[in-house]
Amino acid sequence: METLPQRLLVEVRHRYGVNAVDTEAIHGGSASKLWRLDSEPAVVLRLSQYYGLQDQQRSCRIAAELARSVAEVIPAIVGSDGESVFVWNGRPITLWPFVQGRSLDRQNRDELRRAGDLLARLHRASSGPTGRASGRLVVRITGRGCRGQRSGATASWAARPPATRAA
Repeated sequence: METLPQRLLVEVRHRYGVNAVDTEAIHGGSASKLWRLDSEPAVVLRLSQYYGLQDQQRSCRIAAELARSVAEVIPAIVGSDGESVFVWNGRPITLWPFVQGRSLDRQNRDELRRAGDLLARLHRASSGPTGRASGRLVVRITGRGCRGQRSGATASWAARPPATRAA
């Protein structure tokens, strides 16, 4: 993966007050390029390769809204201009707090159950006051993702109480 241009680091310092010298490329999939910045605290810079400014603004708004009710959701960092997204060399850029972790172990049933419970909580949190889906929600737990309009049946399934373990 390519190195992060110095000009972009200067722009990040100007917009977010984040001082970084070294960067580490992180695998971000095909839709984006990610770099971990050596700032304090550490942050991740995301360069969107396929989604435009409006898509990224919407994504940041959804993350900020979900973060209010789902503790695991991390909102994007807001810049000095009040925006979470800016365009650099024609591509949308966002900055996120770095969270240490690892990929989901798809062979571990307990992890899969917890991921499913989290997905259900995300769906419930994104529903309107009637319990019906208020719009499209994109959630990626694996590389394949879950995308599209949710039906009423899906919204009611997501609104059910969390599963409990049998003793």
